Amino acid sequence: MKNFIKMQLTQIRQGGIAVLFRKMKAILNSFLRLILSILSRKLQRICATIMSNYNSKRKPNLDVIVIVTHRVHVRACKIAYGLKICNYKVVLLHSDPGFCNFDSAVSSLFDVVLMYNSPEDAVSKATRFRPIAYNILCNWDYRVAMTFVKMRPGIVVVDTLDVLGGLVRPQILNLLQEKNERFCFENADGICCRDLRTQYLKQKLGYRLSPRLFWPDYCWPVGFTKSYDKLKGEKHVVYAGNIEINPSSPVAYQYDLARLLAHTGINFHIYPSVQSQAVELRNEIRNLVSSDLMKYVHIHDTLSFLDLASELSTFHAGILISTKNVNYGNDHDTYYGFMEEYFLAAKIFDYHEAGLLCLTQNMRMLRYIFPNNKFYREVHSLAEIVEIVSKMEIREIEVEPKLRLDYHAHRLSEFYLRLYNQKFKRTGS
Repeated sequence: MKNFIKMQLTQIRQGGIAVLFRKMKAILNSFLRLILSILSRKLQRICATIMSNYNSKRKPNLDVIVIVTHRVHVRACKIAYGLKICNYKVVLLHSDPGFCNFDSAVSSLFDVVLMYNSPEDAVSKATRFRPIAYNILCNWDYRVAMTFVKMRPGIVVVDTLDVLGGLVRPQILNLLQEKNERFCFENADGICCRDLRTQYLKQKLGYRLSPRLFWPDYCWPVGFTKSYDKLKGEKHVVYAGNIEINPSSPVAYQYDLARLLAHTGINFHIYPSVQSQAVELRNEIRNLVSSDLMKYVHIHDTLSFLDLASELSTFHAGILISTKNVNYGNDHDTYYGFMEEYFLAAKIFDYHEAGLLCLTQNMRMLRYIFPNNKFYREVHSLAEIVEIVSKMEIREIEVEPKLRLDYHAHRLSEFYLRLYNQKFKRTGS
């Protein structure tokens, strides 16, 4: 403490009173911003509570759905498109600054688009529309969903972009996140599930779950995304999604796979989900793949999901594995090995729609979705991927109508209506 005081006095002597004044001003401004933020949140909570209580007693607009998400994922867009097919008016509430860069075809999926700045602000803005249901997409952050569930402005459906409890390793998982997730899953009016991970919560952890709908991401309807001709001559393999930049991580298999494919003269295309990952990956991969083989390694900029869908259609095979040893196993940084029994990746449908052969780890649900096994090949090592691609015939893979979004769109609306009718009977209002 004495040293700190001496340091401050020295700075004052050197810079004069002006230095001290600037420091005090900065501290005061920070304090005022904190106070204003607290007051603003309290005011938003009061407004949200009033509006929730008021609108929960009014009959909803049975043809309106509000989708709430902090980041606008392709799943939110597919849900919106499915509901539009069923003649719903779809409102999007989000806090994603990148949404303004989306393709106009994406924003046109929503009738109204609004941004929120806090969970309470989201509730206040959402309740104005009095929808038949609020569909809240959660991805590791359940604060917005919790606010809706607690305030009960109407039918609240929690959508599982990801599931944490029991599946994520304790060194990664925040206990508060797990607690918030369980509260939402047990107290929401319904849960919309992209895979079977909530089944693990029910069977193994004893969660008393709200009514559920199994609704994967499916493929877009015919004609929604453009399709290009396959590249001729050399083989082209693609991966699209999140990237682990640290080469020493067991999850960062892209480095080893790029080197193995390049040695065999096979092109490897990588489309990171985040642009900063593309920049870092380009710098890092040059240290691990020799310069004469880099012509086979293509690190692309991040694309919107519509542009990506078109690009994917030019390649021949898509990669969907988790580690350098392919499966989750004991090496995965985030998830336990038994994830493969419950998990279904959205990329499966992206690759399938693009007409790619999907090279994937063990995933139990694939055997039910694609029982004839013509679309995917289960692999057990990176070397096996190289072998399969080297010998594969280039061919188009047709999407079955039953795997397209428009075939299943009605199930969403029926789920919302069923939850509404159940609540209507309970309350008698």
